[in-house]
Amino acid sequence: MAKTWPTRAIGYGRVSTKKQEEGLDTQVFGITRLCETHGIELIPPPFDKEGFSEIHAIPKKEFDKAIQYPTMWCDFGVSGKNLERPMFKAMMAYLKENPDVKDVIFYDPSRLSRNLVDAINFVEEHIRGPLGINVHFVTMPDLDLDDPTQEAMFRMKSMMDDMERKQVIIKVKTAMERLQEQEHEWVGRTPYGMYAARKEDDAEKGKLHYHQQELEIVLEILREYARNPSYAGVATYLNARGYTTRSGGSWYPQQVKRIVTHAVYEDELDGDKMLKYFPKDMQWGNE
Repeated sequence: MAKTWPTRAIGYGRVSTKKQEEGLDTQVFGITRLCETHGIELIPPPFDKEGFSEIHAIPKKEFDKAIQYPTMWCDFGVSGKNLERPMFKAMMAYLKENPDVKDVIFYDPSRLSRNLVDAINFVEEHIRGPLGINVHFVTMPDLDLDDPTQEAMFRMKSMMDDMERKQVIIKVKTAMERLQEQEHEWVGRTPYGMYAARKEDDAEKGKLHYHQQELEIVLEILREYARNPSYAGVATYLNARGYTTRSGGSWYPQQVKRIVTHAVYEDELDGDKMLKYFPKDMQWGNE
């Protein structure tokens, strides 16, 4: 039976790193061409809706990039390991608010998720669940999830995407461990509140040190969060007092959450908790 294409649909794209951003153009091109071929109208994000980025907690940098693709719902710099992505969540909210819209087009299953469990759960919860969403893929145009054989193909593709993601994590971790053992400089973006010694400082090359100004903001974040345990509330507090992020932008709840969840209290002194702010998943040695 020939596949029945919708008359209207949402197009979603995702890239996980800055280096992949050119790949978004390929996703947009593929989805747009598929829509032109089958006469599908793309439903754009309501960027003109007042407070859209604030309502959906979309960081300014990502939002500024997203509006450059007015016909698509796009996430930038977010991993496919889970579905906690600003524009993806905004898209899902839109689908719930507009039950007449049922179709979403992805370039490839990996753009939906690189997590096998999330991909399967999405099918069960949102495709076969109350929302009744239909998903379409440029790279698998004839996919029919009502066909057990084709659903098995979808699961196999999702499993391969999941395996590839995990292999990349292992490779990166191994490479960083090797660099650390060889006393190379810190690789990648340093954690907020810290900085890496410069290459020319041979004795300290690549070692992390506390960044005093950023650390003061970290402490301010933790104090405010202890008083008001709300990521959005802390972000509002910081912005109202003129505190900026490392890049000079506004604070968003996700950034506050990352700092709060990475901060650990190591000990107490005279009843006061002593802060040891050091992301456990990014430690440099055991110092």
